Amino acid sequence: LIGQELMLETLLIGILADGHVLLRGEPGIGKSTAIQSIAEILGLETVKIRSSEDFVGANLVVIEEYQFLDQALRSNLMMAMQEGRFIFKNEEFYLDKPFVVLAAMNPGKDEFETMTPAQLDRFLLFLDVPGNSLDEELAILKRHQLPPMRLEQQLCAAEILEIQRMVPRVKISDPISEVLVQSIIKVREKIPGQHALSSRSIIGYARACQARAFLNGRTEVSLEDIKSLFRRAASHRVFSHDKAVIEKLICRTLNWLEAQAPDSSKGL
Repeated sequence: LIGQELMLETLLIGILADGHVLLRGEPGIGKSTAIQSIAEILGLETVKIRSSEDFVGANLVVIEEYQFLDQALRSNLMMAMQEGRFIFKNEEFYLDKPFVVLAAMNPGKDEFETMTPAQLDRFLLFLDVPGNSLDEELAILKRHQLPPMRLEQQLCAAEILEIQRMVPRVKISDPISEVLVQSIIKVREKIPGQHALSSRSIIGYARACQARAFLNGRTEVSLEDIKSLFRRAASHRVFSHDKAVIEKLICRTLNWLEAQAPDSSKGL
């Protein structure tokens, strides 16, 4: 997938960290293609949900326009994402492992207003998918003039489960842990009532950093992992009617992270 390395990394980190991912981007930018490609490479059973019964037997649940899901389906989805179970026709079902939700939405006016803080909090990572550059669009056009590429399965669900068990073993040093926690607290203190920026969000942020380190072949989380994932781990959990205030706060915290000493981590 040309020009969307950040999106692919975000999806992989979410899966390896046993977390759910929300993407927002213009139609036709490659969100669905990226999700389907990763599912094929990882050998995961994928479904696009239309009703709660579609959860059964799925490893990877794909939602292409989350903002249009009805409330009953959202309620069951939240239970499935948090508890690994759901209720359908008064019967309780437990989900197969791994179970990951990869959701996409098109940008629109205040699309987050259709989602409650609790619904947004179920997603470990959020990414505003950037558009492609001129060179990337030219490369995409040339690629589509060639025969379709066949993707070979590299892993299976059992191997993904084993990786998910290995990710928490990636070391986070005390100095790096302190920087990670401080980055979230700096945002929480500036906007009162940000309950989504809770201890659970810090634990999830740390797990995502461990997954990124693992993905890059490292045994210890680095400062770069924290800086790279801060916006993706925190921005969707900050709620304010003034988007400019949120963006200013996120940028200010990123600037603070940039000022931290590289030697805070052996991983750098």
